Amino acid sequence: MSSSYTFGPEWLFELQRTNRKLMRGGMPVPLGARAFDVLLTLVEAGGELVTKEQLLQRAWPGLVVEEANVYVTVSQLRKVLGPDAVATVGGLGYRLAFSVACADPEVPRHNLPAERTEFVGRQAVIGEAQRRLERARLLTLIGIGGTGKTRLALKVAEFALADHRHGVRWVDLAPLTNADQIGPTLALTLGCKPNGSTSALAAVAAYCREFEMLLVLDNCEHVLEGVKQAVDTLLAAVPGMRILATSREALGMAGEVVLPIRPLELPDAGADAGAIARSEAVRLFIDRARTVAPAMAMSANLAPVIAEICRQLDGLPLAIELAAARMRLLSASQVLGLLGERFSLLAGGTGALPRQQTLQAMIQWSYEAAGVEAQRVMRAISVCGGGCELDAVAALMEGCTRASVMDSLARLLDMGLLRVDHLSQSTRYSMLDTVGQYALERLNECGEAIAVRDRHLNHFLRVVEASALEDARRFPDKWSERLELEHENILRAIAWCVSPGHAGSGLRFVVALRGYWPARGLLRVGRTIAVEALARSGAETPDALRADALTALTQLCWWLGEFTAGLGYGREAMVIAKELDDASLMGSAARTLSYVHGALGDLAAAGRHAQDAVHFARSAHNDVQESDAMVVLADFHFESGDLTPARELYEQAMAVRSRLDLPARQGLVAISLAEVAIAQGQPTAAKDWLRKAAALALSTRSRYIGHHLIEQCAALAATSEEWLLAMRWFSASAQQRQATGLSAHTMSEKQRIAFLGQASSAMSFAAAGEAQRCGGALSYEQALEEVRAWL
Repeated sequence: MSSSYTFGPEWLFELQRTNRKLMRGGMPVPLGARAFDVLLTLVEAGGELVTKEQLLQRAWPGLVVEEANVYVTVSQLRKVLGPDAVATVGGLGYRLAFSVACADPEVPRHNLPAERTEFVGRQAVIGEAQRRLERARLLTLIGIGGTGKTRLALKVAEFALADHRHGVRWVDLAPLTNADQIGPTLALTLGCKPNGSTSALAAVAAYCREFEMLLVLDNCEHVLEGVKQAVDTLLAAVPGMRILATSREALGMAGEVVLPIRPLELPDAGADAGAIARSEAVRLFIDRARTVAPAMAMSANLAPVIAEICRQLDGLPLAIELAAARMRLLSASQVLGLLGERFSLLAGGTGALPRQQTLQAMIQWSYEAAGVEAQRVMRAISVCGGGCELDAVAALMEGCTRASVMDSLARLLDMGLLRVDHLSQSTRYSMLDTVGQYALERLNECGEAIAVRDRHLNHFLRVVEASALEDARRFPDKWSERLELEHENILRAIAWCVSPGHAGSGLRFVVALRGYWPARGLLRVGRTIAVEALARSGAETPDALRADALTALTQLCWWLGEFTAGLGYGREAMVIAKELDDASLMGSAARTLSYVHGALGDLAAAGRHAQDAVHFARSAHNDVQESDAMVVLADFHFESGDLTPARELYEQAMAVRSRLDLPARQGLVAISLAEVAIAQGQPTAAKDWLRKAAALALSTRSRYIGHHLIEQCAALAATSEEWLLAMRWFSASAQQRQATGLSAHTMSEKQRIAFLGQASSAMSFAAAGEAQRCGGALSYEQALEEVRAWL
């Protein structure tokens, strides 16, 4: 279909289809819209008959009008073209009496750029974009640079081509340097020639007035105000036009529908090679890598390496493509190893625009466009791990309140530089790792790093110590969930304690987290942190803080089975506590020394320290410590074989802990009471106590309680000769001990070996081996669910 025709004597007339103009000798001829449509129909027929019905449908679509309208319009055309220009055909219709020539070749229905590489994934996002575009006249795809907005818009436009009678026009705004260039660029792309008396944008609006088309405006962010003016003008003037825009931030216009474009889907942690190969991010990497390294073959060994590359690059298509291009020179393992230098490694080609030549340039553009205050927020959040809450953002921004940082957070969210996760108890803010690394580099450059990291340390130390106060009443419940959310931030804050002046903060972390590590099965982590904190320069002063930290480390060593080392730490803690004449500190040290001496086989020393622990706790008038001391003394009696006093002391401790509402501590005593009942041959009582412990393990989410619950259920199953379950759960317990580093204690190793011996004797060798294998393969959660169901 041509956009221009010439006809008439000496080809006097030119009919411009796209401009909807009739020219005579190069001068425009006034012609109404209906007359133009009738003439265009006659011209396109090339001298063939056009019926009255065809003319009515073309010029008056959907309207019921008289045939006289056609007669009147044809008469108007004869006045313009000449009396013989339109011939009447026997009452059937009309035909043009002149020859017609096409003045130009057929105009394509789109100008979409050809794709050079395969489009990978994004099917769900394409479908969502199509649905939104059907319901709205303006759809904006937003996201930071490198998320693949342009490729996605291209694919959506391809699918939309059939739905728009006048096709699709693609306008790349990236090369523009100012908003004044938008109108002329639109005119050039759409084939409109402004006459100079009106603006280019007005001419485009008039030219497209009758069009039904999709206009794609790619890369709008740097000329945003000009784009808004153009979009507003076109949507008002052209009812049949829809606009699909891509930008790093929304246009912010009435009627705009915004679709944030997220990074590509990443493989789940622990996924097998097949699942890894099916993920969008990995598929993109493999496709692009094979263009430079055709021989590359996916394998079980290569899959996790590529998966980790994609994870470290946050699933950003641009970053993945740039990394894949390096496969021409490097192996996948080498690429992964160099990702710490990603901004120098992932440099693009020189053919791209300056702001798109490297991953760093893409992020830098967004960073600079965000504004000074939003940049400060980015730099502050960059020191956080796993995101942070609003309180943390405000704390990291010196002199700021929560309300004062909200505008900056909203700005970063609008630009796709910030992720927001709405959890059940909180809202967390984070950045893609790649964006965060860029912001961290800017933080280090501007000289703010030390101050921001100090504020980060102080804030999360307050969080941890607040949880420790809650621990004194109801550990862990909601506060343990808070600590889990902030786990990465806590580790980063602890790591910063190596900086000058923070040795005391390191010890405070040791004390405040003494209950967190066992509850979450992280004993080795806690031990390492405590040892480093106590050895740090500035932590040598023999004060209450050091004594408390030494006691916490002694307990960790006992849990881990490092009894000799624990004995040394416990003795130092007791020396400091006695020098300070602090009954509370002496009581804590005595409790841990009792456990360590008992584990080393010195029951006499264990008993003395247990008695001292009760005495010191009562002197300090501390009910919580007294209940802890009673448990220590009860453990001593149990290990000595004195079951009745052990049970009485456990029951007294349970009464105190119930009165003080200490669910985690109640759970541990319930386990001990079950242990005594098993030893006394009372399985029904043991099961009742284990049910209580199971409920408390669930409510407190304490892995420490849960682990001992699994172990005691194995012992109880053995007493009732349920050998298969006993062997299975003993094996699961041993596996969990190995995973967490938790040593065997409380129930003597002799009893444990006896139960295992009974189970093995009662089963065939093959059955025992299979039970051990299956039990060892259980996760903590699976084993816990099994014993809870059994109880």
